[in-house]
Amino acid sequence: MIETLIMTIAAFIAANIDDVIVFAVLLAQNNDRKRFRQMMAGRYIGTFLLLAISAITVLGISLLPDWVIGLMGFVPIALGIKSIFDYRKSEEQSKDSVQEHTDMTLTYMLLTIANGADNIGVYIPLFSNFSMADAVSSAIVSALMTALFCFAVRKIAELPYIQIQIRKYQAVIVPSVLIILGIVILYRYFFI
Repeated sequence: MIETLIMTIAAFIAANIDDVIVFAVLLAQNNDRKRFRQMMAGRYIGTFLLLAISAITVLGISLLPDWVIGLMGFVPIALGIKSIFDYRKSEEQSKDSVQEHTDMTLTYMLLTIANGADNIGVYIPLFSNFSMADAVSSAIVSALMTALFCFAVRKIAELPYIQIQIRKYQAVIVPSVLIILGIVILYRYFFI
């Protein structure tokens, strides 16, 4: 059982470490309780969808071919382009107007899945050696690790230097991070 927990923690860290920067950049733009709850919800939904797909694949059912998973790289690219237009639109609005706060849960979920599609390659070998009790333990550990991930991202996003730089350069940083992430995902699936 201890071995299962250690393997799950190691797999989670290996599969999710690259998301820390992306999520910290997005959260630093608007780090309030509502946005943090949306990030946690999207992160949990996305993580457990990835785990479910991995578990189903272990059972011998491949839901999607690799090229379809690779197309998920277009999600962050589209979000990056959208953020450019959103920033320009907000610049055109007067500073006295109330800015709307959109629900980012779906965005965070899609980013988790898009950047985590390769996590399936980590989870499938892990799950293939698990008993049912191990799989349940692994799911619980993954839930706890997801909470730790979200709180670590929030702490990074709360660092004054990070917030100042993100707010100062958000018109460049946020779209760049998202578009680069999308290109990396597409590259991994179509050129390697």
